[in-house]
Amino acid sequence: MRCYSGDTYAQRPLSIRRHGRQVPVDEIVAAWREPPGPCFRVRTRAGEFVLAYDESRDEWRLVL
Repeated sequence: MRCYSGDTYAQRPLSIRRHGRQVPVDEIVAAWREPPGPCFRVRTRAGEFVLAYDESRDEWRLVL
């Protein structure tokens, strides 16, 4: 998982790792915030996914 970080970490995702390959994020369909941290619905050539960042654990989660 790669992301753009400007003022804060994890401002927007740039790519995800699928089956050992970096897949660029083509579009951020939606963005919102939950108690653990920011979430994004993204569209890639591999499909549409939800990415969630847990700030307290400093880890990304891919929701298929």
